[in-house]
Amino acid sequence: MAAHLSWVGREVVITRIATITRYCMALGLAIYLGLAVPAPASAQQDERYERGNHEPREGRHGRRHEPYRPHEPHGPGAPGDPDHSNDPLVPMLKRIDAYLQRNEREGVVLDARVSVNATEAIRLSVVSQLLGYTELYKVVPSVRVRQDITDRADYLIARFDQVRSGSVFDGMFGFALLEAYAATNEPRYLEYGRRVAVELEQMSPGERILNGGLMGAMALTRYFALTGDSTAREFVDDVMASLPAYQHANGSFPHWCACSTDIHYTDWMTTELILIARMTQRPDIAPMLARMRGFIASRIDAHGMTQYAEPCPEYPGCVIPYYSIATGCAIDYDTRAWTNELGYSALLFDGADSSAYARVMGFMGSLEHGGTFPDKWDFWPPQSDPYYVWTAADTSVVNTSLIFWSLTSTLSARPRSRDCGRLGRDEGLALLPVTDTGLPRAAAIVAPLSARPETGRGAKGLLHTVDRLLAAGSSPEQYCGASERAPAPPPGEGTGVDRRASLAGTNDPALRAGEAAAGLSLNMSSQGGTAGPVAIRFTLPSAGRTGLEVYDTAGRRVVSLLSEPLSAGTHRAQWDGRDAAGRDCPSGLYFLALRQGGQSRVARVSRLY
Repeated sequence: MAAHLSWVGREVVITRIATITRYCMALGLAIYLGLAVPAPASAQQDERYERGNHEPREGRHGRRHEPYRPHEPHGPGAPGDPDHSNDPLVPMLKRIDAYLQRNEREGVVLDARVSVNATEAIRLSVVSQLLGYTELYKVVPSVRVRQDITDRADYLIARFDQVRSGSVFDGMFGFALLEAYAATNEPRYLEYGRRVAVELEQMSPGERILNGGLMGAMALTRYFALTGDSTAREFVDDVMASLPAYQHANGSFPHWCACSTDIHYTDWMTTELILIARMTQRPDIAPMLARMRGFIASRIDAHGMTQYAEPCPEYPGCVIPYYSIATGCAIDYDTRAWTNELGYSALLFDGADSSAYARVMGFMGSLEHGGTFPDKWDFWPPQSDPYYVWTAADTSVVNTSLIFWSLTSTLSARPRSRDCGRLGRDEGLALLPVTDTGLPRAAAIVAPLSARPETGRGAKGLLHTVDRLLAAGSSPEQYCGASERAPAPPPGEGTGVDRRASLAGTNDPALRAGEAAAGLSLNMSSQGGTAGPVAIRFTLPSAGRTGLEVYDTAGRRVVSLLSEPLSAGTHRAQWDGRDAAGRDCPSGLYFLALRQGGQSRVARVSRLY
């Protein structure tokens, strides 16, 4: 026994000496090659990592931010490819990683709101962390990063039935498990990923659309690459074939309602498409992404912030919104100003639009605090809103995890010679400690899995109304595209509204609902999200009897605003939100119908209270 213990002791000593030797050799080699960057020696030096968005200014927590402006390359490289020597990406990732390492419990970091809805909170936090570390492992294949993958994958497998929602949104979960298998070759991860893939393959065609469909497509694209499963390939083909019908003329997509436009979900879908494109050679992705990139770029201002509305060019007071609930999808939630959107934009613009990338990263840096991000940067709902709890956190583990995944996906696509050395070799991030912010361990942010979530299709909670409808197999056309259900004109008359225009939410004046050939036009001060009176302006090409009426989505007339002879020219009217009996109309989507002679125009308005 003594001899055995002595042998074991010698083996331990030898193993430790070998490990230390490899560590020192790797560190010396990294420093010699210039691949290791010392951690900032002071908070003052660390300020160069805290890049702002335009001019030097005070950040959210009183820290001074300098602008990040990419330099042109000084050596060989792709034309127009910026030098990322002052890029805040790697330092920001180090701080996020350090926050996650400090606050791990059972190998994961959970949002305290997990008790509200565990399924969604885990999907958006732990699953995102797992995906982030699988992307980081492609750049830093270290023992520590591999352990981060294993910890999170094992945590998810132990709670497999709790995490699943029984819908296409499980695609993100399945994708994470399959990526974990690709990184570690652990058979259990492939087996559980296969279970999710098989369930996804059984989803109905009505669920293989838009954001949810692309979540499933991510998982099944990876599953096809690993197994060659033909049914997985068919699912992906169905999803991709469905997308062109939903993409609007300006490049955007709806979240749910076919007639709406949503910046946030268009941006999220670019991330899904980018990751799918990395796993397959599909010629239909690049053109779609190019149009989406053009749309998102048009909505990023000089400071890197997303602009969710713009003035109409026709007359003062008119606003064109670009978020779902304000563009006709009254069943949706307010998708504006969620911080994880900035991560999607950074991934979208990196390598394709260096100016937009720099602005977005600068603004994101102004919101970061110690490697964490808040839920939103603007447009907070009232406390009475059922989603308020998911919008008010100053430290959002959910959004921080999603941003971590987006940024590691950005890093993993770059040439390794550019960034991997800044993260360190052999032991990866552990070689480069991040300057301690002095922040306490955020134990209050972590909560145990204390409540079993509702499972199965249509699970409630953080799943938004539109997601529950999709999980239940409902069709977006049931809720939008409602201009076809607006009042039909008399025989022989056309509505004058091109269907593509009414569903597109496009900027093209020739297509926008309310524009007219031959001079007949109908416009409102706001097409969506209004609680007060709706100011209406319309132009008549000639004198004649004119009707202006309000209809609901079922085609029922709500109220007649006018029916009388009018002269040619511009006229104004107002709808106070009441029906013919003087009662307040409920929140929802309505249509204004203007008719004169053989012409008619229809415009939509969303009422909110």
